[in-house]
Amino acid sequence: MKRIRILGMALVAVLAMSAVAVAIASAAAPEFSPATNSGTSKSATATFTEEGEAFSIKCTSNTGTSTITGAKAGTFVETFKGCKAAGIETCTGEGESSGVIKTKGSFVLGYIKGTEVGLKFSPEPTEFTCAGTKVKVTGCAAGPITPIGETTTKFTVKLTASKGKQTPDEFEGSSCTLKSEKGGGTAKEGGQEQTEEITETTAGEIT
Repeated sequence: MKRIRILGMALVAVLAMSAVAVAIASAAAPEFSPATNSGTSKSATATFTEEGEAFSIKCTSNTGTSTITGAKAGTFVETFKGCKAAGIETCTGEGESSGVIKTKGSFVLGYIKGTEVGLKFSPEPTEFTCAGTKVKVTGCAAGPITPIGETTTKFTVKLTASKGKQTPDEFEGSSCTLKSEKGGGTAKEGGQEQTEEITETTAGEIT
């Protein structure tokens, strides 16, 4: 009986150590390698739609720059061009050329759902005007990034939305959504759709 009890205690200890090892591995992954890099980004189109689909903005192109500042984080600057609401009214950021909206912020590498690796973009509050109406977009958006575990200079991040709501709408168990506020009114949830191609200066991988 004593031997069985000792074996049982040993088994519990092994399982506990395994759980700790898994937790440590999960906490570390995923990571950028190298942990510092810089690059450029572009997408053919980008669309932001407010929940209920009553308000939608589509931009015909987007270019930007990104800087990886750590194993899991970085910063970005993006310029959207040809931006129009409902395909008619031009939307323009303060001090920008007609139809141009600029935004900047930070990004974090992590899990968007289960074991799927993704990026969370957290732009600074972005303000622009559409047909005399001021719009402010805040919050964050997350989407899967590929490839994983492959050394390359090119990565793709895909942001998707359904009925004006970001999908997925969480990042590592916490809510991650975009919101728009028009004319100082109540903020409503929104979703951004965009397939962004990122080209890094130095080849690296996500491990």
